[in-house]
Amino acid sequence: MKFTDCIAYLLPNFFVYKDKTTAILEILEKKYKEKHRHYHSIEHIIYLWNLFIHYQYLLSLEERQIVGWSILFHDIVYEIHRKDNEEKSAEMASHYLASLPISQDICNGVTKTILATKHNYKHMDSMTSRFMMDIDIAILGQTEEIYSLYQQKVRQEYAIYPDFIYQMGRKKVLNHFLQQKNIYQLPLFQQKWETQARFNITKEINTNSNKK
Repeated sequence: MKFTDCIAYLLPNFFVYKDKTTAILEILEKKYKEKHRHYHSIEHIIYLWNLFIHYQYLLSLEERQIVGWSILFHDIVYEIHRKDNEEKSAEMASHYLASLPISQDICNGVTKTILATKHNYKHMDSMTSRFMMDIDIAILGQTEEIYSLYQQKVRQEYAIYPDFIYQMGRKKVLNHFLQQKNIYQLPLFQQKWETQARFNITKEINTNSNKK
């Protein structure tokens, strides 16, 4: 999968807007190849895009547009010391999408859907937000081997922090998920990933606690 393929899927006549789409392609390539990204990289976008294509039958045509653009832009701003990555990513999405023949409703939907990836279980009043948040944390419900690789990549992104500080922050994030009635919002994804996600998260918390 290439970003060109994604944009062609979302905007079939994208070649008519070559100057605009070229600018989008360049910023996507530049941002997702930043050296500090180990998990939140192009590979993460590809992973989400493949899930989106597989489960797009759950979405209407307009919702597919919203989710597709949200996937491409949701982590375009990613700095570990920032608390407004999602807000800044949404702003950047709005800026670039405004140059394309995309309705204001879709642009607004992209903003709300990107904000859902803060994983604070707010902005969950739309199908696109629930779908996007679920696939963004689908990794939590994968096999132990895949989850372990995910753990390692996230730890690399926070390599500037010593273990005891990282683990305190990580435990807070993981407990936040465990405290939810359902980690995943859509019944299909609850059925597929919920049990394994709770197992993986609990195991990571216990493993880190035993290291003290």
